[in-house]
Amino acid sequence: MLKGQSKSWLGIYIALGIVWGCSFIFIKLGLEFLTPFGVAFGRCALGALALLVYSRIKKISLVKDRRMLGHLWVVSLLLNVIPGILFALAETEVTSILAGIINAVTPLFLFDGLTGDEYRIGPVLAMVALGVFGSGFAYIWNFTIMRAAGGAIGSSVTYVTPVVAVIVGLIFLQETLHWYEPVGAIAVLLGAAIAQGRIPLESKSNR
Repeated sequence: MLKGQSKSWLGIYIALGIVWGCSFIFIKLGLEFLTPFGVAFGRCALGALALLVYSRIKKISLVKDRRMLGHLWVVSLLLNVIPGILFALAETEVTSILAGIINAVTPLFLFDGLTGDEYRIGPVLAMVALGVFGSGFAYIWNFTIMRAAGGAIGSSVTYVTPVVAVIVGLIFLQETLHWYEPVGAIAVLLGAAIAQGRIPLESKSNR
């Protein structure tokens, strides 16, 4: 890889890690006035709107082939809608810190809406940021990194997100980081890495 290329994606990589790391606190704040389904719907809708505006500005034509649209529909369900609902549902029971740590294993391995009539500006802005950046521009940045540096580095950004999620959760939500959460995360990551042969158990002399 050329030096110029390595510098071209590094800033985007850091920005993506921060945005996805902050997504968990955005979800937690969004749940103050939305149900998990509402959070997922708002995230996907705002993300799609951001991408639509971006494509118009860049004059990128949208896909019109029905078969391709069908494939994209399936991908959107598996990559955005279902995970969006499950993450929001999970954060009704766990902290944003724990959700961010669990999300770090990614590279290794319907919608009712409102919960109340009170809308504080903080949670509303959090939902806007979650959709526009967490599900909109984040994917543009992610695919840009993959093109410039490869899929392995592109997926490794999820190792940055738990660090950001922990820091943000501690500072802004005053959540508690229990000792077993990072220890459990390390155990899961090591187990997955060993299972996939990324960390060999046998020394070269025994082979």
